[in-house]
Amino acid sequence: MRRISLLAIALSFSSATADEHEIKKELFEQTLKIQGIATSDQAVELSIEPKAWDAWLIDKVLPQGSKVAKGDQVVWIDTQKVDEFILDQELERKLDGIKLQKAHQEFAELKLKTERDLLVAKRNFEREQENYTYFREVGLPQSIAAAKLDGEKSEWYLSYTKEELKQLLKMYEADGLTEETEEIIVERSQNSVKAGEFSNKQKQNAVKFSLEKGLPRQEVDRVLKHQVAMSAWEFSQTNIPLGLMNQQLELAKLVREDKKKADKLVEVKADLAAMVVQAPADGILYYGAFHGSEWRRELAQKTLKRGSKLPSKQVFMTIVPEGNATQVSASVDSFVAARLVSGQNGRLKLTASPWKSFQCSVSSVTTAPNLKGKWDVSLSAKLDGNQKLAAGESVKVEFVSYRNEDALSIPAKAVTENSDGSFSVNLKMASDKHEKTTITLGESNSKNVEVLSGLSEGQVIIYDTK
Repeated sequence: MRRISLLAIALSFSSATADEHEIKKELFEQTLKIQGIATSDQAVELSIEPKAWDAWLIDKVLPQGSKVAKGDQVVWIDTQKVDEFILDQELERKLDGIKLQKAHQEFAELKLKTERDLLVAKRNFEREQENYTYFREVGLPQSIAAAKLDGEKSEWYLSYTKEELKQLLKMYEADGLTEETEEIIVERSQNSVKAGEFSNKQKQNAVKFSLEKGLPRQEVDRVLKHQVAMSAWEFSQTNIPLGLMNQQLELAKLVREDKKKADKLVEVKADLAAMVVQAPADGILYYGAFHGSEWRRELAQKTLKRGSKLPSKQVFMTIVPEGNATQVSASVDSFVAARLVSGQNGRLKLTASPWKSFQCSVSSVTTAPNLKGKWDVSLSAKLDGNQKLAAGESVKVEFVSYRNEDALSIPAKAVTENSDGSFSVNLKMASDKHEKTTITLGESNSKNVEVLSGLSEGQVIIYDTK
């Protein structure tokens, strides 16, 4: 930002537009004019931070400028809906308590059942293991041996039957007699041999089938049955506890949901208690908030009325103590900020008393600009006992930031800025001629600029008045 206003065009002199200025020592002052707003360093802001219930609907609000005492209610909230919510939640909490108690009992029973089911499954598999081992080591070998023995027994029986017939025939031949009874006995013996041969053939076929097909198939079926039992046991070890785990998670979910509801109910009740919005201090009620040199009341003007929602986490009211405000806040540009220091004194003028001025001093100047590119300045005012200054009132403050009793100064519009960054003026010479002269500049004010070097007292410069 340029510190002075400079003439940036070439001068073209004529009797109609040219003006002269004689260089002489005189008082030069630089005055800073600041527009600010009266505030109070003892003001208390009002805001709400609901825990759970966000819809704080306004039923009534005290008007701007009301005089309040600490503890006075300033905003009334319509609590009908929150009252109904609390009643509903308290009833629901009782029902949830019964549901949760039942869930705990069911979980305890399922835990016992799970332990029993696992024991039964383990016992059944252990028995299956024993049965399978017996089948492999004893049962199957015995079945094979029994089948073979059945085949041998059939052969033995047939051999015995044939031998009996052979001996019977020898005996009858030795007697030389063939009685009718003997013929019957021989025939019966022959039939026994015939039947034995047929029975032996059946038995041998059966034994062969049992050894080649039946017992191998039985072995395959038994192995498969054992594999199924092993899979069932492995599945049981995983699946049976899963039911308990699922029930445990469901119970934990119910407990968590119950706690969340309980916590929310506590928070809503706390919000209900906070809905009695009271003045935190004695003073005058202002809508909005003071931020720097601004009294921000737009949000409050829109929301602080019946039926509107009270804004949360934002200042909607400010309580200012009675009496004169002693603090002034302003925002200035970098030119002014660079020339203000803490403790610097100035004069304050009120809109209500434009011909009076009061002492005012700089309390602080921020070291960095705000979001609007301005520097925030805090000022302290001293008024006499009869003068009134209300918070929010607009004021003007003037500071003499520079003073030189014997300064050489010229009109700012007489100065030309050169392409190399230097400054020059047109110095009047003899015979109305002029000569471009380079000068060094100091401070400036609204009209003139201080010359530090390049000109002397008594010289005359000429410049365009356009």
